[in-house]
Amino acid sequence: MNDTITRWANQSVTIFHATSAWDSNGNPVLSTGTAHPAIVQRTIKMVKGRDGKEKVANCQIIMASTYAVGYDDKITLPTGEQPPIIAIESPVDFNGVVEYYRVWT
Repeated sequence: MNDTITRWANQSVTIFHATSAWDSNGNPVLSTGTAHPAIVQRTIKMVKGRDGKEKVANCQIIMASTYAVGYDDKITLPTGEQPPIIAIESPVDFNGVVEYYRVWT
C-alpha cells in the first residue's frame, strides 16, 4: 500500500513532530519540519476527534505508513495552512502492520 500511495501522492505536506518538551504556555515544542509526499483532498466530513466529540473536518491527508503523525504534531498543507489535526486513522493489515495514515483536519 505504501508504494501505491507514494506513487499517487502528487502533493507534499510538512510535518512538525511534537517533542516530549513543553513550552511556558503548555504547548508541545515542535521539531524541525520535514516534507512528505501525500494525497491532500478538500472534503467535508463529520469525524470524531480524540476527545470523542464529533467535529467537521475540511480536509483529509493520506500518507504512507512510513510517515507517522500524532495529534500534537503540526501539519503544513501545500497552501501554507496549518489546520488543527482533528482525527487520525491508521488501518492495519492482517499482520497488524499499519497500512497508511489518514489525517482529518
